[in-house]
Amino acid sequence: MLKPESIILHLNRFKSLKFRFQEADFSHFSNNPGVSVHIPFCNRNCPFCPVYKVEPNETLIERFIARLLDEILKSPVSGPADWVHFSGGCPSLLKFEQLSTISNALRKKFSFSTMGIDLLPEKIDPTYFSELKNLGFTHINAGIQSFSSQSRSLSAIHDSNQFPLLDFIRSAKSAGLFINAELLTGIPGTSADSLQFDLFQLLSVLPDQVTVRPFIVLPPVTLKPVLEDREQFALIEWSAGLLTGHGYYRTGLWTFSKTGETYNIPLKQLSSDFVGFGSFAFSVSEKAYSVNPVLPVYLNPSEKRVLVAERSTHDEDWGKFVKSIFEMKLTGQTYSDPVLQLFIVWLKSSGHVKAKSLTPKGIKFAHKLIKSVFESFSLPFENPELILNSEDYMTAVLNSQPLELTEENLLSSQLNMNRKTL
Repeated sequence: MLKPESIILHLNRFKSLKFRFQEADFSHFSNNPGVSVHIPFCNRNCPFCPVYKVEPNETLIERFIARLLDEILKSPVSGPADWVHFSGGCPSLLKFEQLSTISNALRKKFSFSTMGIDLLPEKIDPTYFSELKNLGFTHINAGIQSFSSQSRSLSAIHDSNQFPLLDFIRSAKSAGLFINAELLTGIPGTSADSLQFDLFQLLSVLPDQVTVRPFIVLPPVTLKPVLEDREQFALIEWSAGLLTGHGYYRTGLWTFSKTGETYNIPLKQLSSDFVGFGSFAFSVSEKAYSVNPVLPVYLNPSEKRVLVAERSTHDEDWGKFVKSIFEMKLTGQTYSDPVLQLFIVWLKSSGHVKAKSLTPKGIKFAHKLIKSVFESFSLPFENPELILNSEDYMTAVLNSQPLELTEENLLSSQLNMNRKTL
């Protein structure tokens, strides 16, 4: 008998990926891939953030941008792009001139109409958003997390007054930018009462999209959720009732939109090809997953190797299926993976799906499934056992030019971990 737990294990394919440090093969991207630009700088190590990042200085940023421009302009991938997104870290640490230089390089290689950026609502300056608009940015993903002073004390958002955060959203909307305001459940300082307060604050300014998602724990994060999964999922469902009652459309399991448009880059990255630029940037092609190395190795102009893992046809099926579950519907698409075929039959026969849409029972299961899938990402930098030729990679790390950072300023434990493993 097929059990839900077995399909979750089957879908968590990232846990079994094995990487090899080698030159990337860029010959198997689709005709319209996404483009991800990872800016690996941040001034604070938020305890709930798993991404690789370092504290910047002006020289380090300049070195990174020079290497990034070289990577973009020499990339064999070019042509139409479905989307472009700047993630981090904190991309807003770059000057407008630097963002402009990067976006101009991208336009020499790709044609695109959608360009988004992750921003921390730490500075309220209306001219900032108009400048972004002038550079061609169309979408903002704002990691608000919570208006709770306790939860914000853990993050890079230090202002204890909630009104500047609301001004941040107003200013972005006034500049004509689509803004997604993201809230987290389960981090310290959050509760049912704080989430209710957060949502009513957002409803006073009506961002284009609200995302309410559970606290997803990935290495090296050690912070524990203050709420059980079932409690977080129940709060998301309560949020769905409130937001749809105030004119939002539920466009996905955790996303709610005023117009029906969805901006969800992580979901796009699960279900379609994209090419990544920058230190720690991910790429997904028809044949492979690849990850650029950490910053000291990335900055070495003679180092062309990245971490590569094979991607199968079943992996493509997996991504499309997870996307359909997040969108709370089954489209009737056929899959080559026999386990997925059996699971879809089980979903329909067990009351999880009715008329191609998830039932309340199916939504409850979908929360568990999607959270588990995102938490299955095993980053090779955090676990050298995932790298088949880890000695080659670690030698490249040790042979790279130092970043001139103190141990205290190194905001990722990854580099230390590699040195100790040697």
